[in-house]
Amino acid sequence: MPQHPLFEIVTTTAGVLSIRNKQVNEIMHNPVGPWKEANQLYIDQSNLRWHLTHDLTTELVIFDVGLGAAANALAILHCAMCAQRAVRIVSFEIDLDLLRFALDHSSQFEHFKGFEGPLGAILSKGYWESENIKWELHHGDFLQCINHVKHHAHIVYYDPYSPKMNQEMWTTECFKKLHNKCDARAMFYNYSQATPIRAALLEAGFFVGYGIATGLKNSTTQAAYSLDDLEKPLDERWFRRWQRSDTPLPFRCEDAEALKSAIHQHKQFSGITT
Repeated sequence: MPQHPLFEIVTTTAGVLSIRNKQVNEIMHNPVGPWKEANQLYIDQSNLRWHLTHDLTTELVIFDVGLGAAANALAILHCAMCAQRAVRIVSFEIDLDLLRFALDHSSQFEHFKGFEGPLGAILSKGYWESENIKWELHHGDFLQCINHVKHHAHIVYYDPYSPKMNQEMWTTECFKKLHNKCDARAMFYNYSQATPIRAALLEAGFFVGYGIATGLKNSTTQAAYSLDDLEKPLDERWFRRWQRSDTPLPFRCEDAEALKSAIHQHKQFSGITT
């Protein structure tokens, strides 16, 4: 098979296969690999298996933002195939070339085995369903697609490329659009621990907390509609560090004073003397 101009299969320093974007020299899910990160950072941290055994009369809506090579979506499918609860996966992706490449090389990724049919349907039709699962793809610019989604998320797996490649996915504007499409008890999970991203989530109206460690990061990020749903909310220590930070502002921030005011007045930090 000829080499792809943009993607290649590589082995991470942890010894697992992943995919590298040659244009930005970014290895996806580095160094733990796509399957381990999908399960630890998203499936396990969100207690997905618990959600699949509770509230059986309601459909569980999961936003899969940044479908990419479909590791997170496949991890959901692996959990949900035998579940009794109805599940709706709402995937967003602007460029499907990565998924096509991954599917062409599916024999190298064990988690693809048995799911070639659903992946093919998503690529060709943008939709696939089984007895209890509905999976829909919104193909295009996320900031436009999110406006047309009819469902509100209970869980958000937020996994687009890093800000180095697409800052527009990490701005206050973007997170406000997402916030408007979240259920009142929604939870958000993301691999980043960057201050500008956490600041943008706070300004967008989320409550924000520390997520689990993964790979080379000692923490990731959770966000929630309700402060009570966070196990480890950002605290006074983070607030003081944000005040001293060299990068306190969200990406593409147009009004620094408004951002600072929003965080100082945020209910999450109401007990802190500024």
